Amino acid sequence: MQPLSDALPAAPSLQDARKAFARSHISDAARDLFFRQGYAATTFEQIARAAGTRRTTLYSHFADKAEILEEIGRQYYAGLGAIIETLPGPVPDRAAIDAWIDQLVAFVIRERTPATLLIGLGVGHDTPLVLHKASQAFQDALAARLPAFARAARPGPENAHVRAAAKIILRELGLGCLEAARDDGDGRALLAIVADMFERFVRDHG
Repeated sequence: MQPLSDALPAAPSLQDARKAFARSHISDAARDLFFRQGYAATTFEQIARAAGTRRTTLYSHFADKAEILEEIGRQYYAGLGAIIETLPGPVPDRAAIDAWIDQLVAFVIRERTPATLLIGLGVGHDTPLVLHKASQAFQDALAARLPAFARAARPGPENAHVRAAAKIILRELGLGCLEAARDDGDGRALLAIVADMFERFVRDHG
């Protein structure tokens, strides 16, 4: 029989734990700066000061602020991924979609700062390339559960209409969740329309 110690994953070293803590601390400081003054306006020097460290130390953890934004996005979309697991496939009914959207709104309320930052950057015309990479995990998780989103992920002109519809639905879903998290009645109205679109999309393309 294999010894229990061999079957368990190795515990992280103290050095690894310190590195993870430092990266998390830097990401939190940068996230707040990005949120308050904008991603484009924030400099590496400002992030270092906000994190209480030197710029040279910052470079030992992140190559640039785009890499920090990617880390923030990765953490945020990992949390969303867990919510996607609650959405039944392959074609969820309206009740399941409504319940799932309620979970998304609750998540956005809990993660208001990164949600506001990432959703705002994601709908802009100059969306940082690293955010496309981070959000891809969210889209891949949807594609793994729902055939309609799997079809939208396929390349080729024959799927251009489906891809466009999926992009519109996901964009409006993010904006609606953000407005609903602010206790905005218009946000709930928008989400009701998005739920109609989502239901039709997974039914027609599933």
